[in-house]
Amino acid sequence: MSADASDLSLVRRVQRGDKGAFDALVLKYQHKLVKLVMRYVRNPAEAEDIAQEAFIKAYR
Repeated sequence: MSADASDLSLVRRVQRGDKGAFDALVLKYQHKLVKLVMRYVRNPAEAEDIAQEAFIKAYR
């Protein structure tokens, strides 16, 4: 299974209410998202907060 297919499977599971699948996506992408946000805010704590807020919004 490719990474894209695996991610799609996780997203579909999240849509069905699988919290474990959401946790897996967060673990997979949190570091990448924080690094991306750091390009714009240059503050590690703020970047982590922004990334966390993005994941919270995605979960809702």
